Amino acid sequence: MDRVKLLSLDKLRVWYSSGRSVLDDFSLELGDHEIVGLMGMNGAGKTTFIKTLSGLIDSFQISAASWQGTAFSFRDRMFKENPYIVFAEDHSFGYFTFREYLSYVAGN
Repeated sequence: MDRVKLLSLDKLRVWYSSGRSVLDDFSLELGDHEIVGLMGMNGAGKTTFIKTLSGLIDSFQISAASWQGTAFSFRDRMFKENPYIVFAEDHSFGYFTFREYLSYVAGN
């Protein structure tokens, strides 16, 4: 039995100035209870992706986006009411042990 993906994005393209994509052909499938981290060099598009997902950037195109199997827009209230966490710096929880951090992120 195939499980419905929690979040599915297909071919996301984001830009700040025309003709210059920050993200191009970005796709993601996230299942229920999966945890994803974004890693990359400065300027790779990590923050741009989160801002787009949060509905803060209007200059994007996407082939398809679904949340729990239902098509949605990044600004839909139904989507925005779901919690997600973004840590903006490497030292967000430097005092946590790795186990404590995983427990926090998993909500246990």
